[in-house]
Amino acid sequence: MKYRTFTFLTALTLQLVSTMPLGAQDAPECEDGFRLFDHEYLAGDPVCIPENPQRIAVLDLSPLEVVLIQGIEPVAMYGYGRDLIARSNPDINVEVRGLTAETADVGNANATNLEVLLEANPDLIVTTAYAATTTGLETFQEIAPTAVFDAPLDVGEYRSSVEFMAAVLNTPQTGDELLDQNEGVA
Repeated sequence: MKYRTFTFLTALTLQLVSTMPLGAQDAPECEDGFRLFDHEYLAGDPVCIPENPQRIAVLDLSPLEVVLIQGIEPVAMYGYGRDLIARSNPDINVEVRGLTAETADVGNANATNLEVLLEANPDLIVTTAYAATTTGLETFQEIAPTAVFDAPLDVGEYRSSVEFMAAVLNTPQTGDELLDQNEGVA
């Protein structure tokens, strides 16, 4: 009887100890200057992103507004985003329209010009699940850390993109201000 109890306790202890390192390996450690980013609208596993990104490639419209409102000029974006801003609507002020004058045009989600994106030298890429699927997430990840926005269709796109980008940029107060200013927008 003592032998069975000892064997059982030993086996249980070994099982618990052997699974601990596996659980610890699930959360990657980030290099200095990076933080582990996880969000309810992040597609895939948590990703190490720069603590203070300086060269952001924004590869879809939904996350673009938050970047522009904060006065950050993306180093790269899809051409249709530039076109929409250039044509503008009365709600986008002149200062925001001028921010994209030097931003590299990397094509569109169906044909991303990876050479131009690589030359833009982003330290962070923010894109949507659609663009990541058409180009290939691994391809983006080879260029720079990539945060992929993927909100469910039943969630308001404006609200979810503001929340996501404010979390990516680590500026929750700006996200809250935008949501307050645009209360009632889906």
